[in-house]
Amino acid sequence: LNHLIRGDEALRDEMFAKEQCEKLGVEFICERIDIPKIAKNNKQSLELSAREVRYDFLKRINEGVIATAHTASDNLETVILNLTRGASIDGLCGIPIKRDIFIRPLLYVTREEIEKYCENNNIPYITDSTNLSDDYTRNKIRHLVIPTLKSINPSVENTISRTSDSLKEISKSIKE
Repeated sequence: LNHLIRGDEALRDEMFAKEQCEKLGVEFICERIDIPKIAKNNKQSLELSAREVRYDFLKRINEGVIATAHTASDNLETVILNLTRGASIDGLCGIPIKRDIFIRPLLYVTREEIEKYCENNNIPYITDSTNLSDDYTRNKIRHLVIPTLKSINPSVENTISRTSDSLKEISKSIKE
């Protein structure tokens, strides 16, 4: 889904995805949706609008299970974001391994491990430039908070993953 947020860079990413699918013999389905317009009309953040539209798109084009690329690094960011905003136990559980038709097979692998795997196996990838900016709260956590946590505990992603799993079990027990 091209969110039409980053202009030429978004088109570059779309073409990259198309080329990779062609190389792998995977069907390529793409739509372009004006997320800035939707966010403005719905009085939502770009991030929230993009997420909602993206998940709706994936549900609409797929008949089965959808695997997303969420990582342990994403989970760490989510837990910190939820903690910062105020969250119930469910919010502190982080990203679920499965929700509806969505599964997250990479949830226990860090972004760094995935990038290293790609480099070691000559698998091309590109980075969305908005991930490099501190304009978004999640990125501030990624760039400013997590490096400090990693200086204290280099395996903080794994620690938070284990904590999230424990909290999921506690939450499940409370609900039963």
